[in-house]
Amino acid sequence: MTALICLTGSGDVRRWGFLLLFFVLSVGGCASHSQALLKVKAQLVAQQPEVALATLEELGDDDLPYLLDRAMLLRMSGRYADSNRVFEQGKQLADSLAALSLREQAGALVINDTVRAYSGEAFELVLLHLYEALNYLQLGQFDEARVEALQVNLRLAALADDEEDLSERQRYRDDALAHYLAAVVFEVTADWSDALIAYRRAYDVYRQYQKLFAVPPPLSLKLALLRLTQYMGLTEELRRYQQRFAIQHWPSQREYRAQADLLFLLHNGLVPAKQESFVYHFSPEAKQMVRIALPYYEKTRPAIAFARLRIPGFAAVKSEVVEDIGAIARQTLAENLPVILVRAMARAVIKWKAAHELGKEQGDMAALVANIAGLVTERADTRNWLTLPEQIQMARLLLPAGEYDLTIELLDRQGGIVHSETRAVVMTAGRPLFLEMYWASQSVTDSGGR
Repeated sequence: MTALICLTGSGDVRRWGFLLLFFVLSVGGCASHSQALLKVKAQLVAQQPEVALATLEELGDDDLPYLLDRAMLLRMSGRYADSNRVFEQGKQLADSLAALSLREQAGALVINDTVRAYSGEAFELVLLHLYEALNYLQLGQFDEARVEALQVNLRLAALADDEEDLSERQRYRDDALAHYLAAVVFEVTADWSDALIAYRRAYDVYRQYQKLFAVPPPLSLKLALLRLTQYMGLTEELRRYQQRFAIQHWPSQREYRAQADLLFLLHNGLVPAKQESFVYHFSPEAKQMVRIALPYYEKTRPAIAFARLRIPGFAAVKSEVVEDIGAIARQTLAENLPVILVRAMARAVIKWKAAHELGKEQGDMAALVANIAGLVTERADTRNWLTLPEQIQMARLLLPAGEYDLTIELLDRQGGIVHSETRAVVMTAGRPLFLEMYWASQSVTDSGGR
């Protein structure tokens, strides 16, 4: 149908028609890509990351979402060095796409937002650094992890400089978990001052997280602040933390260094995929209702409530939520929605004008064809990093050096054990052990809808 426009129109209308034809012909490819990603998610739910990786690689894409998903699936499969090589490709691509070309901007205004290259959301780029650092930690490359921690600090500082104060705007402009893990890395390399600074920053951001996402500062972070402020002789700061946390006893720095630090991370669920909805808005310029496409996230939560760690002879430890990626994603989209709406309305008016002008030149049938083509090409941008977990949980405990049988139990919201496994772990004094588990269970929809 769009081909009729290309043949009968002239000037700007003809160029518009060619662009519409290009996109209409590509809709089938987008649909097949989406279907393949649904298959990847189903394979992750079945705990088959290697199979999901093979399915994804059949797409052979080179855009940012593909690179991020491929890097994540590689690390899920235990291929940490390969994962970091792909993360580096994603990092370089994201930096090169930071400034969109004028041609892409124009295409997005005429056709839809998917014409623009996807350069990643701010939180996705922060998590790229975070997961790359975790890969280095799994490989025992602590110096490289420290470099990555410094890089994420630079990205977060740039993000903060670009925006107004977080407390006034109530937005995601800093990442608590990134600071927390940076502090752990600094401790590994005995950079006590940098570690304390990072722990403080993590605590400050978690206090904002508590308001924004109902994620309070974890107990393990509070204990680390007490331990390091005591060790560095910061008496007044230590006293404030004691009063605020209502904690009277904690391991000293000497006890901490003499024991082994176990950090368990549960990557829980899968971040909700963006969905597309069609709504009607009145356009004063067109003097009628126009149909536009907007993205949205379903409001979901992971089926797993928490993990419980058991070691014979020690008290069981429960994991705490340290990053609610689903909540951050939804808030980021809500923040961007006014700009997306304005762009969609402008695009609808351009398409209406083109159809109106074509109708005057070629008649009502040509106008009808143009209007249909405009409706077909109106699509919301639903791209995102699909293999991110919906949330990250952490459990941290100190143990005497030695070998242990660690039982990991995953519990649902009714307290039932969904999964249990036992791992043999070897703990070394003064050297943290990072254990990770992915559980990409189907998320359940919260009441209240979107």
